[in-house]
Amino acid sequence: MKKNLFTILIMLFLVTACTTTQVATKSKEIIVTGTKVYKIGLILPLTGDASIYGMPAQKVIQKSLEDLNKKLKVENKNIKFELVFEDGRCNPKDALTAAQTLINLKDIKVIFGGFCSGETLGAAPFAEENKIIMLSPGSTSPEITNAGDYIFRNIGSDEYQAVVAAKKILGEGNKKIAVLSENTDYAQALREKFKEEIKKLGGEIVADEVVNSNERDIRIQLIKIKTANPDALYLNAQNIRVAIMFAKQITEQTISAQLFGNEAFTFGDTLKKGKNYLEGMITQKAHFDETTEEFKYVQEETGCELGIYCASIYDGVFLLAEKMEKCGEDTDCIKKELYNTKGWKGLMQEITFDDNGDILVQYDSFRVVDGELVKI
Repeated sequence: MKKNLFTILIMLFLVTACTTTQVATKSKEIIVTGTKVYKIGLILPLTGDASIYGMPAQKVIQKSLEDLNKKLKVENKNIKFELVFEDGRCNPKDALTAAQTLINLKDIKVIFGGFCSGETLGAAPFAEENKIIMLSPGSTSPEITNAGDYIFRNIGSDEYQAVVAAKKILGEGNKKIAVLSENTDYAQALREKFKEEIKKLGGEIVADEVVNSNERDIRIQLIKIKTANPDALYLNAQNIRVAIMFAKQITEQTISAQLFGNEAFTFGDTLKKGKNYLEGMITQKAHFDETTEEFKYVQEETGCELGIYCASIYDGVFLLAEKMEKCGEDTDCIKKELYNTKGWKGLMQEITFDDNGDILVQYDSFRVVDGELVKI
């Protein structure tokens, strides 16, 4: 009888162990020697042209995770966070597939991303339907404002960038404006808002050309712009390669209009690689203090040259972790906590979410002088 009881206990132990293992591989809340392990899904452009954003973003995220887990350990908290990466390739279709993989196959409840606006717009309806939290550190399209109740971003809408750019261009005495845009969700949303503001403020759009991201020769579009004889030309690119191509071929076509650029022309790689073509350009970027020791630390540790995006990426991981530490995987609780976030301090400005899950970001204007940005 004792032998039979012992056998039964052993069998129960084995069943329990197997059950625990199965739960651990499926759920993001894993109990390992008393430590809760939460997983956060990531959607980034890890391949393709936009990987020039996705790869540095991945480095910053990994660094923030490392610093976060060290902080939790020092505080003697039995919590640990892990990341699950999926490639959104900066387009809606691949981002939707990435979201479906994270949610359906990997049981993820919280997604950091997408980075590109197209990624977030593609994945948001599925996330919203399944009550999955999405927090984007890089999607700036105005369309994301109404993307869903579970969709947030800790970066500003391009609505602000478009308004500042339009006011600056017209304020410089220009009346006839040409626009050259890349054909991406981000650039097209910014294009529409920019044109709207130019017209509202009394300017005239005399040329409006759109270029696919994979094009290498834009002479036809530039001839149309040159023929329109604009006072100013607004360059609206998303990918750094495309931004440099725009500036280079404009120089080769000897278009004399004053050049203005969107925030893609403020990134370190754009300024370095396009130095010979960007002199005198006026551009805008979101306002925040890049001189703090904390921000310099992140830049030095990761090599990130994406400006405020380096900060929003680093901050976003800590922000989500803080809410998950309080709510676990209860996405309704996390959603409530995010909406109630007021004056949260990170590397960038204080974060306060409005009723649409957006934050307010101010933009400053700069002139490119010898490959450097000079505030004006």
